[in-house]
Amino acid sequence: MPAGKRDRRIRIEQAERGEPTPSGDRPLTWSLLAEVWSAKEPYKGKEIASAQNTVAKVDTRFRVLWTKAIAQVTANETFRIVFEGRSYDIIEAFEIERHVEIEFLAWARAD
Repeated sequence: MPAGKRDRRIRIEQAERGEPTPSGDRPLTWSLLAEVWSAKEPYKGKEIASAQNTVAKVDTRFRVLWTKAIAQVTANETFRIVFEGRSYDIIEAFEIERHVEIEFLAWARAD
């Protein structure tokens, strides 16, 4: 993908469990893993219909250059993308070519 298409600055954040509260809960605390340039595209309805059931909730696709730090990001509750103040849950992460790009399929959080 040409560099000019990666024109959106995103934050990739990683969660850790905080100290226990008096009720015993251990809330998540988020820290910056990487801030990178990304291409951001809406995920089209036709693609959703033909995708596997694991991506049925996807509404956005982010593509970033591959780095060793970003390659560790997986689709679970300990990673998220933040773009323009909105958080996105990562549903899937794919390496595009070997060590070239990573594509994240994500769902915008309501909060």
